[in-house]
Amino acid sequence: MNPHSGKAFGVDLARESAAGEEDPGASLDGFDAVGASADPHSSTPTRSFSMTHPADHLMDWLRDAHAMEEQAETMLQTASDRLQNYPELKAKMQAHLQETREQARMLRECIQRRGGDTSSMKDVAGKMSAMMQGLGARMADDEVMKVAMSCYAFEHFEVATYRILVAAADMAQDAQTRQVCEDILRQEEATAAWLGERLGVLTQEFLVLSQGAGAEAKR
Repeated sequence: MNPHSGKAFGVDLARESAAGEEDPGASLDGFDAVGASADPHSSTPTRSFSMTHPADHLMDWLRDAHAMEEQAETMLQTASDRLQNYPELKAKMQAHLQETREQARMLRECIQRRGGDTSSMKDVAGKMSAMMQGLGARMADDEVMKVAMSCYAFEHFEVATYRILVAAADMAQDAQTRQVCEDILRQEEATAAWLGERLGVLTQEFLVLSQGAGAEAKR
């Protein structure tokens, strides 16, 4: 081993460090600070990175939430109209249907206040998805159970959505939208908890009714 190799290595590192300080724009892999190729004559494909402000994501997610509430309205309306032998569940769905309509209105106001508009395409897609889901449940012999499970899962999806919106509104410094999303979040959490507490009782009611004649248990 060369006894001076360690010293030479240190000198080389010092020189490289000094060179880097002289050129603050230098970066690894031949890319500059904005991600474009540092060599204009290089045949290597360049890459660029775009930046999206939190306010832009907030607007997109508010539109998604509005479409989600449109889907929820269709789903709840269809389910509550068909339920016959489960009065407690029917009453809860009708009450939450009114909450859902008010939630959609508040979201529209948030979107418009921020200078945007709702997405007709997303709203229609949400309603169509709910209609197809409702048709699928009607074909099942345990329709009420399929509806209950779908609503329970959907409520938790809504809870996640509004938790994200609260954080995004915080980042966008929109206190009014944050408050709206917090209010809706509390409603969704309460509905999810109500459904979770009653799934066991609902299952037992269904099983008792299914032992009798006729199709009372179905809905």
